[in-house]
Amino acid sequence: MIRFEEKSYSAGTFRPRPEIHIEPDGSLLIVATPWGARAAARKAVRKIQDYFLSIRHDVEATSPFSRLACLSAMGNDLRVAVKLASDSIYNEDNRAEYVTAIELFVLARSRDETVWIQVGHPFALLDRPGENLISLGGQQDLSTEFSKPGTVLSPLPTRFVGTEKTSDFAVESIRTQPADKLILVSSSFVPATLYSLPESERTLQSISTCLAEKKKNQPFWLGLCHFS
Repeated sequence: MIRFEEKSYSAGTFRPRPEIHIEPDGSLLIVATPWGARAAARKAVRKIQDYFLSIRHDVEATSPFSRLACLSAMGNDLRVAVKLASDSIYNEDNRAEYVTAIELFVLARSRDETVWIQVGHPFALLDRPGENLISLGGQQDLSTEFSKPGTVLSPLPTRFVGTEKTSDFAVESIRTQPADKLILVSSSFVPATLYSLPESERTLQSISTCLAEKKKNQPFWLGLCHFS
């Protein structure tokens, strides 16, 4: 099972709220952030959900893309699902001109195997009891590159699904433990104090306060994923 919490912080600049889907049994989590038409994010969620769940229940089904020997069966299924969603958005929305784009985090679990794909934000931190926070992926946007001291730029994403004719991305994996949590963060600026939060303060409220205090004019989205 997955228990999920989320929080958005609105400030002087804009960051869209993501579309979120969680399977009741905790086998699939999708966080799709739309930059453009929100319908495209919903479409991406549906495409990923439909393919991933159908292929997991029909092992004889044919994949529309080649499968990679370096990935597990679940990793391959997730990769194909995201490629189908990206191709669908490109062909139906962006072929003639760019009208929408999606940042995406997709996670699948089966027993102690967890695989995920991250394209843009959010990025993931592993919160494991007795350990410091462990970064599982990072994604800086262009506002970090172009901001100068004293200036606040709106988030400027660098990576999307659905904007190119072909797509590819890394599939990551980890063996999770029952008490693990994932912290998902969409923010242009992440303070160093986040990484030094005591274990007892790694809550939705404490993390959001930490993010908001450093850059009060920067919006963010925060998600906490509890495994069981």
